[in-house]
Amino acid sequence: MRNAIFIIIILIISIVCLSVTVFNKKINTFYKNADKENLSYRDQFYYNYDYFVISNESVPLNQVLMLSDTLGTSKSLADIVKSFAEPKIYIRYSQYDCSDCVNAIFKLLNSYPAAQRNSFVIISDYDDHDKFMVTRKSKFWHLDHYNIDFSSNGSQSSTEPPKLGIPIEGKGVPFVFTVNALMQTDHFFTPEKGDLDSFKRYLNAVLKKMKSNK
Repeated sequence: MRNAIFIIIILIISIVCLSVTVFNKKINTFYKNADKENLSYRDQFYYNYDYFVISNESVPLNQVLMLSDTLGTSKSLADIVKSFAEPKIYIRYSQYDCSDCVNAIFKLLNSYPAAQRNSFVIISDYDDHDKFMVTRKSKFWHLDHYNIDFSSNGSQSSTEPPKLGIPIEGKGVPFVFTVNALMQTDHFFTPEKGDLDSFKRYLNAVLKKMKSNK
């Protein structure tokens, strides 16, 4: 009887040890894969740094580009920028961009307190005002949001919307920037859904800088 109990105890201990070993291997594999994914993104980002950042920095914006607000009123980009009493962070995305990427970006933006969310301005390019409003209400109704006005800009194609004049625009990549006194892009950044921590650090740094410059 004692031998049977001893054998059972040994089996239980062996099973527990085996389970812990397997679990630890899975955890280590998970973190190794996560590190590889983050490293892969960082490597790709810095390898293409010119494409993602340098070539889009200090670019003169298309000041006469017409954008419509939620009421359907059209204004030029220059008038919109000048209407703000304080600097803003502009988030530009397209209706054709990766939906998961866009959702991840706006989930982070929406997590900020109202006072900081007031510093965000969204620019999209929906070819229909109804699409624009439906998306706005479902994702970011409490953020300032403007849509590129196809009709006011004389665009004849829904797949080729008028542009801000930034090289990376229309390449399927959401991007973020501020506007300097010369109506040029500044603090240019391309967020990535797989590295939202970097995007959050970027936002916090720019928000802090804008606050210190008041």
